[in-house]
Amino acid sequence: MSNISFGIKEFDQYFKKALRPGMTILIAGYPGAGKTTLAATIGYRNCAKGGKVLYISFFEHADRFKLQMRSLGLNFDKYEEKGLFKYIKVPLIPSQEAIDDFMRQLMEFTVKFQPKIIIIDGITPLVQVMKDEAKIRSFLQTVVYDIPRLIKGMLILVADLPFGTEEVKLAGIEFTVDAVFIMKYKVITSRIIRFLEIRKIRGAPLDIAEVPYQIAEKQGIRLFFPVIPKELKPPLIEEPLHFGLPTLDDTLGPIYKGSVIVIAYPPHIRPLTHAGGLIASLIVNNKLKTVIVSYKYSDKEIKKIIESTFKKYGYLDELMKYIAGIHTLNPTAMSFQEVFFREDKIIEELNPDVVVIHGFDVIFRIVEFSGTGLDRLYSLLYNRLLRLKSEGRIVVFFIPKLGGKFVETLSSLADVTFTIDYKIEENKIKPVIIAWKKPCEPILVSPDLLYRHIEKRLSQ
Repeated sequence: MSNISFGIKEFDQYFKKALRPGMTILIAGYPGAGKTTLAATIGYRNCAKGGKVLYISFFEHADRFKLQMRSLGLNFDKYEEKGLFKYIKVPLIPSQEAIDDFMRQLMEFTVKFQPKIIIIDGITPLVQVMKDEAKIRSFLQTVVYDIPRLIKGMLILVADLPFGTEEVKLAGIEFTVDAVFIMKYKVITSRIIRFLEIRKIRGAPLDIAEVPYQIAEKQGIRLFFPVIPKELKPPLIEEPLHFGLPTLDDTLGPIYKGSVIVIAYPPHIRPLTHAGGLIASLIVNNKLKTVIVSYKYSDKEIKKIIESTFKKYGYLDELMKYIAGIHTLNPTAMSFQEVFFREDKIIEELNPDVVVIHGFDVIFRIVEFSGTGLDRLYSLLYNRLLRLKSEGRIVVFFIPKLGGKFVETLSSLADVTFTIDYKIEENKIKPVIIAWKKPCEPILVSPDLLYRHIEKRLSQ
């Protein structure tokens, strides 16, 4: 079965042992959840490997299907031209006799075309024609057992699930198939949260029940699985990075690729004034390609803040050489899962060494005020940071010190934390900077000496 796959990286990693000749997958879900897109994604990726795919639909004509899939980056036309893909639109079947005729024609065409994957989208209209429970069971067993063994490949059945329900009412089909994927979504504070329930998968351990997913342009279905620990790469300790600031490097020691850095500051100040120089020095001293993502300001505002902070040092041009992109995402316009997916797309396209996140508190507050999803948010954030660490990327969070567990949550995931406070000394307001680095003790950083080093470093 090595020539057949789920076609989705995370599925193939987690459930490789489940792949075997003659398997059947049931994809059920709410209207608009992406059932057709998931089935098409699996089929498309297998076409790309040279496998033949037969797609049978009771709903959409071929032109409409292929147009929709092209918008998601799945161009079936090229595989149809190569003889690897065949799409058949079947009229709705009105009677038991018509079902028998359909099955006969399906078997005949299967023998002729010899596909490795057959997708029937959807099985629900077929079953609804039959009123007798015994006939339904007999029909489903014929479909589930005979067709996959005939092609020695994979059969995918797509079924409807009424919104808000959990049970697939198809004469116990869940007990017959090898894998059951349920696609669901919720609307929370006007935002759609999609998740796929892996209800059953025969032949592989099932340790995770739900994963978020996205219907993504140029990708089809994209899943957000937890990171597999054995696949994590250790920090690149053989490539130490330095701030280029003696005051900090001598006391804090080196930073490694894959580190998470948190800079926490009072919510009423602008962090670049006092902390931006630290990260700017790290970026320039080590020539690190950097991407900035803000949840608060536009790209123009972020650029203006950077210019006003670093122009006085005569250092702006050199710093901007290493900033590959400045992007803005509005977390009130989408779910936090969608925000992470879009952020990941930016990272994949630009492949930076450093990812600077500004305004993550907005996401935290939205989830907190809605009263739902903090556990999902933490789980996604944790796994996301594990993946970025494994890729050797430095992630920097600029976060205000708000009440509750916000700063504590992010700081617990950090390798290095800088906190900025203020004190009044000789009628002057002066910053107090404390640095933590795992597993060392916290150190008090002299701001006057540090800023002199920063100014000297940035003006070189």
